[in-house]
Amino acid sequence: MSSHVWGQFGTYSNLSVWLTQHMSPVGVFEMIAVLGMMFGGVAVFIPQYFTIVTSRNSEGFSTHTCLLLLLSNIARLFFWYLVHFELPLLCQSIIVIVGMLFLQEVCVRYRPKRHLAYRDIRLSDCDPDSFWKWSYFSDYIGFLFLYCCLLYVITELFKDSVFYVEALGFAALCGEASLALPQLITNYQRRSTKGLNFVTICLMLCGDCFKTLYFLVRHAPRQFYICSTLQVSIDIGILLQFALYSSSRTSSFDDKDLKVVF
Repeated sequence: MSSHVWGQFGTYSNLSVWLTQHMSPVGVFEMIAVLGMMFGGVAVFIPQYFTIVTSRNSEGFSTHTCLLLLLSNIARLFFWYLVHFELPLLCQSIIVIVGMLFLQEVCVRYRPKRHLAYRDIRLSDCDPDSFWKWSYFSDYIGFLFLYCCLLYVITELFKDSVFYVEALGFAALCGEASLALPQLITNYQRRSTKGLNFVTICLMLCGDCFKTLYFLVRHAPRQFYICSTLQVSIDIGILLQFALYSSSRTSSFDDKDLKVVF
């Protein structure tokens, strides 16, 4: 449902009246589109989540994808604080943040031990080379808390600046648009897509194409559809890597992946 529908729902005392007026074919399609926007950003990572849990190994999946999604969606919350765009897009950010925290936790839990460099790595070490490679999930939460505090202070100081508002919107959405870029780089460095779920990337591409169309139709701020176009381009690049590196992997979409997904 659109923000208009969301606002109207509370004014109807009789639910049947609301259903009669809004459950037309167009209304149903609109509701499905909005639900897809809200949950699609997390749903595409479900196959990857179960791939990691089943194999008990997070190698092959770049946790910097989680980092970018967390930072960009937290920034989008502050952008919404300054520019009240559609409520479903706000809900989408909250859902993505929760989903990425779950995915980051499972990546930390099943990280290969050889990546720990024979010792526990903590946020308090203040080692730039160990950034986002910490051994405990609590350190990731601590970093995100500090990030929120810093962003809150900066936003309060510059909330009346048009330049800051525009820059924050672009920064938030460009960060999300480049979420698959670390995965693209990781695949290139390893010359392999092993450990990466093919279905996840296909779902990401479909979701990003849908988002781009949704932003255009709903006349969202221009930052949304410009950055979603970049996302589509990176998704296509990763799919090309599956074809390019297929010789190092007998099948990118094998029986094991089918068991994970279905």
